[in-house]
Amino acid sequence: MNNINAQLTLTIEGKLHESHGDEYLSIPVPVIAQSISGLYSGLIISWFTKFQSFDACQFATYINRNISSLLLEAYK
Repeated sequence: MNNINAQLTLTIEGKLHESHGDEYLSIPVPVIAQSISGLYSGLIISWFTKFQSFDACQFATYINRNISSLLLEAYK
């Protein structure tokens, strides 16, 4: 699982650098990437173990809202 999280973090970090270049962010890109990776992996595992009563599409919306909030905060 650690290898998956590490690869996911690197992929997200690369995509953030590609799409946002050197724009000012109030949170460093590596921290944002690690946070997004943790949200994905942690919440998906939680869905399988605790939250299966939630509809998968609705749960994906919750993950997306969390990530959007993180990114909005980083752009302040």
